Amino acid sequence: MQPTQKQTDQLLQAAFDWKNQGSRSKWRTKASHALWDAVDEIQRQLTGEKRPIWDSADPPKPGYNIYIPDQWYMDHGEDDFCGGLGHVLKVEWSKRYNTHVIEIEERPNHGYFWENYLRGQQKRLKEECKDFATIRRAHTCPDRR
Repeated sequence: MQPTQKQTDQLLQAAFDWKNQGSRSKWRTKASHALWDAVDEIQRQLTGEKRPIWDSADPPKPGYNIYIPDQWYMDHGEDDFCGGLGHVLKVEWSKRYNTHVIEIEERPNHGYFWENYLRGQQKRLKEECKDFATIRRAHTCPDRR
């Protein structure tokens, strides 16, 4: 039995409300992360929002996607991060580090160095992401043990 349009709309509204309750990092299970990604993708499709993948050695512009590596911590697992495509929010030049610092939507208040770190990894990370059935979005995956 197929759901009616009204039921579909109600389900989507419930999913959007759930997603807008707060930070993705507070959702602990892989299932909730998968649901978050699915709702995010549905929202993008409904609004027609395009997020192209940055394909240049120059620093990315806000609004584009770049590949972000995994980051695992032995002593503070709550900061563990699963890499994938990240949506660029902000790009700033750092005089202190002599590089562009990139901030992504999926990990706010955390900067990534472009010239000294991410630029050289884009090709390798792109190849790694091809192993997944769908493009994996970068996301927090805290280990609270």
